[in-house]
Amino acid sequence: MSNKDNSIIFTVRDPMGVTVTFYTEQWSHIQNRHPEIRTVGKIRSGAQNPDLILLDEERNTRIYSTISPTSLCFNVFTRIVSETECIIKTSYISPLPEGDCIWRR
Repeated sequence: MSNKDNSIIFTVRDPMGVTVTFYTEQWSHIQNRHPEIRTVGKIRSGAQNPDLILLDEERNTRIYSTISPTSLCFNVFTRIVSETECIIKTSYISPLPEGDCIWRR
């Protein structure tokens, strides 16, 4: 039996109408591996109000990127569950990730 906490922290809709869900297990991962991401609110905002949405079909991933003045991006990576649903996997700051742009602000 697993003791993992899979409680939902939030569910939002992205600019294309896709439901994006964030679980406590992934927040723990982000806190441990990406300490530069300090708040859940930043992740929520990144999924709801990105500058770009990228699609990496090979990895079954949608990437929500917010570009900063320094050309680094705040990125929220999700696993695609269906055409209308994604689950947040991780979030971190990096140069713009690779993927096909499917939406732009």
